Amino acid sequence: MLLVLAFFAVYILWGTTYVAIVIGLETLPPFILATFRFLVAGFTVLIIARVKSESISTRNKIKNLWLGIIIMTGGQGFLFWAEQYIPSGYAAIIVSTLPLWYVILDRRNWNVYFKNKLILTGLVSGFAGILLLFEKYIRPSNGTTMLQLFGMLAVFAGCICWAVGTLLYKNRVDQKAIFSNIGWQLIGGMLSSLIIAFSTGELKNFAFSDVSLRSWLATLYLALVGSVIAFVAFNWLLSIKPAAIVGTYAYVNPVIALILGWLIADEIISPSQVAGMIVILFSAFLVNSPRYREIYKKRFSKMDRKQR
Repeated sequence: MLLVLAFFAVYILWGTTYVAIVIGLETLPPFILATFRFLVAGFTVLIIARVKSESISTRNKIKNLWLGIIIMTGGQGFLFWAEQYIPSGYAAIIVSTLPLWYVILDRRNWNVYFKNKLILTGLVSGFAGILLLFEKYIRPSNGTTMLQLFGMLAVFAGCICWAVGTLLYKNRVDQKAIFSNIGWQLIGGMLSSLIIAFSTGELKNFAFSDVSLRSWLATLYLALVGSVIAFVAFNWLLSIKPAAIVGTYAYVNPVIALILGWLIADEIISPSQVAGMIVILFSAFLVNSPRYREIYKKRFSKMDRKQR
């Protein structure tokens, strides 16, 4: 049952956070929104860590603070800023390119990845899908703005930050104290988001009285559901399941975000963008399919041995 709930969190609940960001941005600047989200989530997770008798002053603390800058502020802060200018469902489609970035950036396994025809086909078709997403921005006189283009590029930059941070976390951080690690990453994200909010003038023009209850509730939802429940579930699943299986959330989140963006935020996505989404999702599946095959091969071989 716990396994089902964890997958529900990363499949469905994480998909709902894209539209929650849009609601939060109605009266909150992006990096102030990120600051409050990470503040609430960070201290909540550190309290859970203490309750579970995890040390919150481990030698990994500094590493996790730096990872928080990369994963939280880079991976999420850029997304917050971008959703001021592009639809939430569109942002989720771009985030679905994450499996491609994992392959490109995981240099340790290049010898494996680039010898596999399915992975290479997935990479090529994935970038074809990205071109489809950009199609309406490439055409002249299309009525779009540079800020929309920068928003798209910011989400791609966020994907790269998330992939880099995740690989660093997997390879260089002791993953036994899961709640302590996540808590300090969230605090690192909070501190760096606060610095950006200060340096860009968001804090100077900010007043609590200008923030609507709707935006505060969206921020609380992002903190508790997106960062505490779903992110902890994601890390827990990584500790017990292959990353290729856990990573399938990247196929489901965009669908949830598109539906909610259409229902709640009146967002419209063009046919070429829908085509781009389909190509990207198929490409992400191709990139991961050799890993699925290996997982099932091992599973069935174990079953055969047991039957014998």
